[in-house]
Amino acid sequence: MKAAGKYTQKMWDAVASIYEDTITHPFVVQLAKGTLNKNNFAHFLSQDILYLKDDNLALDLIAEKAPNESEKQFFQLLAKDGLDIEKNLHNEFLKYFDIEEAEEKSPAIEKYTSFLLNHSENSVFALAAAALVTLFLGV
Repeated sequence: MKAAGKYTQKMWDAVASIYEDTITHPFVVQLAKGTLNKNNFAHFLSQDILYLKDDNLALDLIAEKAPNESEKQFFQLLAKDGLDIEKNLHNEFLKYFDIEEAEEKSPAIEKYTSFLLNHSENSVFALAAAALVTLFLGV
């Protein structure tokens, strides 16, 4: 990937192999192609809903720390978009694929959302925002 600035390019270069491994992982490839096993898809989808709830909370918390109105509105918009996605998952996908909503987070989702919420609650704005960077990588 070609980044705009030299520091951003340096970061991309550092994580390029991880990013490539992620987007070529069989789970991700099958999910994108629509060929993922239904049980795996059901688990992913039901966990994604639990993830989105905490992600939206983290975005709202970061919005409150934003140093200016523009950044505050940016994070509020991301939180609203996440809520819209969550509602669509609830109202359409769970019903369409006959999937039950998960009541408990998997260990991976629990650790990741705990990380996000911890930083959004306890870190300064820049660090809290940096903790969310994976949201913007498309992974």
